[in-house]
Amino acid sequence: MSSSQPVPDGQYRVKKVRIWDHTISICLQNTNGPCPLLAIANALLLRGDIVVHPDLAFVGEEQLFELLGGYLAERASGSQEVAEGTPAAVAALPRLAKGANLNVIFADVCAFEYTEEIAVFDIFKMKLVHGWVVDPQDLGTAAAFGRLSFNQVMDVMVQDSGDDGGRVAAFREFLDANPTQMTHHGLAEIHAEIKEGEFRVLFRNNHFSTLTKHEGALYTLMSDLGFLNEPNVVWESLNDIEGNSTFVNGSFQKYEPGMVSDPGGLSRGDFSSEAAYETHLASLSADAQLALKMQENEQRKAHAAGVEAAGASGKKSPARGGADEELARKLQGEEKRRAKLANAGTAMAGKGKGEAAAVGVDSDEALARKLYQEEMDTVAEMRERRLQEELNKKVPIANKEVVAASGASSKASKCVLQ
Repeated sequence: MSSSQPVPDGQYRVKKVRIWDHTISICLQNTNGPCPLLAIANALLLRGDIVVHPDLAFVGEEQLFELLGGYLAERASGSQEVAEGTPAAVAALPRLAKGANLNVIFADVCAFEYTEEIAVFDIFKMKLVHGWVVDPQDLGTAAAFGRLSFNQVMDVMVQDSGDDGGRVAAFREFLDANPTQMTHHGLAEIHAEIKEGEFRVLFRNNHFSTLTKHEGALYTLMSDLGFLNEPNVVWESLNDIEGNSTFVNGSFQKYEPGMVSDPGGLSRGDFSSEAAYETHLASLSADAQLALKMQENEQRKAHAAGVEAAGASGKKSPARGGADEELARKLQGEEKRRAKLANAGTAMAGKGKGEAAAVGVDSDEALARKLYQEEMDTVAEMRERRLQEELNKKVPIANKEVVAASGASSKASKCVLQ
């Protein structure tokens, strides 16, 4: 499905990204743009606190509300403060899907006027930062602003009586000089504030972005729908206040147009069904599809060769000896079938251009054509059926206990959207 297809109202497109060695589903912007609900949800997804099933193409707002509410409900059992604040936070989520009217305080990157929206960030343990900060070494400007908020500064400017000791002039000069709502001092303070590998939400230009720090550099998550089919565009560097940035992939390697080193970052094992995998494959560019199929073929050949070598030496894995031999036979059969399909495709392509057919015998060509057409029909049917299911079905929410990955012995509770 291309990024040009309209996203239904109240839905978020899901993008599967590879973050180091983990496949994670993130949510992309809809008509509401980079809203606070999206930034909070993506930060929790990256932290592993909530999970969206990799087969889903869309997630509805109501589903996100339930997912986030389930996360709070789990935390509430061990915290009276969370239990008391959960009802108000859940009630505020629909507003956060549209935006939030935050009031920054110019003295500190973490300073905001306390509101119901700020309370929601607090209860999710999601720290909020901004970079619209006055440099204390600029003594005149710092004295004029003090710890005033944006709204307070606006009030002073509106009520300007002409006898303000130069405060209004200082306000205007600062605001005119920093239209991107980020100062050099503010950016430096964000660097100092955020820890390596931490996820926060950045408020800037009335937009909310998921922010992290890697090897001393700041990055914001790319949640723009236009990058749905760019699996290697995951983060954007936050180098300076002028917007000179670089795109990187989930391993923080610089993005180059056309790169296929991480073709989707996904394999068949990341999907629960063949149809879901084919839907993902259809969204990739031709180069990325070719790279992924070549990679899978190499993996099959390597595995089959390993099993054959083990059989020749008379050694079998205690648990998988017979199973591996059976798998090898199936893989070899699959390779032969794919070879026939490739020959059929070459033959038909050649004839379409007036070239000699790659398959010379009529009976073989007829068989190859039949196999090729059956394959194409099956793939098309699976794609169409899967896409229609994603658009029509309502996915139930389930909260599950899952064992934490990476071999940890302790159990972690995650809220999972299936």
